[in-house]
Amino acid sequence: MKNCLLLLLAISLLCNTAFAQPFNLKKEIKPTELSLIKFTPKDVKKKGRINITKVVQVKDTAYYFVKKLSIYSPIVVSVGVQDPANPVQVSLHKWNWKEVSRPGKPTNEKGYWEETFSTEGDFGIMVVAPQKPSAYNIYVWVGDEVKMKIAAPFKSYSPASGGGLFTLKNIIIGIALLLIIVISWFFIKKKKKMKNLTILLFAILLTPLSSMAQLDNIFDDPETQEILRNDNAGSVPLDGNDFVVQNPRTRGERAAQEFENASNAAEHLDNVVGAINNVVDIIDTGRELWDAAGVLDAGECTPDFTQPENALVPSSCSGTAGCNDCYSTALASFNADRQTLARMMCLFMNTKNFTDKAIAFGNAMASLPGGVGLGWIPAKRNIDQAYTKFKATYDKKARELLTSLQKNMMKIDACENSFGLKDWYQRFGFMYFEFMQQKYKRPD
Repeated sequence: MKNCLLLLLAISLLCNTAFAQPFNLKKEIKPTELSLIKFTPKDVKKKGRINITKVVQVKDTAYYFVKKLSIYSPIVVSVGVQDPANPVQVSLHKWNWKEVSRPGKPTNEKGYWEETFSTEGDFGIMVVAPQKPSAYNIYVWVGDEVKMKIAAPFKSYSPASGGGLFTLKNIIIGIALLLIIVISWFFIKKKKKMKNLTILLFAILLTPLSSMAQLDNIFDDPETQEILRNDNAGSVPLDGNDFVVQNPRTRGERAAQEFENASNAAEHLDNVVGAINNVVDIIDTGRELWDAAGVLDAGECTPDFTQPENALVPSSCSGTAGCNDCYSTALASFNADRQTLARMMCLFMNTKNFTDKAIAFGNAMASLPGGVGLGWIPAKRNIDQAYTKFKATYDKKARELLTSLQKNMMKIDACENSFGLKDWYQRFGFMYFEFMQQKYKRPD
């Protein structure tokens, strides 16, 4: 529960300091927010949030946006026109209204258009109506967060195999020691210091070969190498003519019956439910959503929980019968921290990308004749100030989550001490923690 509250606090604070909707400098573009309300159908796998919006568009182009989304939530966006013979063209935008993330496509012969994806933060929907007025419905479904399968960063540790007595490297070390002994004997014999030599030989021979190997491995063990490498419903006017009605009496599966819509509404809503079912099937089979639908924009950050072999931490406790109960609680909290850190990093990278693109876009517009000119200077200042504040918020929340991660690693250490490997954190765990500190440090 504590980790859930920390996650909500961290993400909400970051989202509040991040930028909302695709970037825009044109005053005539006034996007409408599509407010999401709770969606509670009988099938709990389809639970989430939804928006159903009726539109009568009389302008060439209409703009909408949805905000505060999680990269771990599947999203279905659909548009259904009242008259299939009067199609509209729909495109999705992540960074700004000029740069298209999912290319514009017209509604099909049945008057339907659909995209499935995931994204962190906000995204925009642009609808172009060649023939006006155009009546259509927008459907947005955002599922509850998918429970990620995160592999534990552990590998089996055995003291017997840890020494590696008969490895090639240790054989070479043994030969080198033998040569040193022979040469030393030769020189010391000449000086008749047999007593000192005897002490030297006994000291060397009594030193465990495994200890020599550990000293030799100090900078080439996998962990060190990894570190060194690195709910509002109502009517909202678009302008004096266009009109939007959002979420009229929407109540889960009753939406199709209760939604006072054009004649094709029920069919389009059935299509939406079908799309939701497809996404649910994807989740049900254990596949990550972005394997099937992908993130909204190719430039977006995607959480990556794969771990190279050389980043794994030795453990003699994980997976053993007596230790699993001890591990379960600590490991669940540990993985929750990892999932939150990965999402926060994606939020940061997306915000950085948004900022870079916004500034580049603004600079280009300001240089054009009749462009934004002097108006861009204060706008750029506001962007810079907001980004600076966002970075400070990220640093603070990252420290809090890393502290929580370390505490959970100490719980794992207690399990190792009780059932397996003594001083686990001091010997191995701290290296993984330092690796995580570097991994989630801001890149700028």
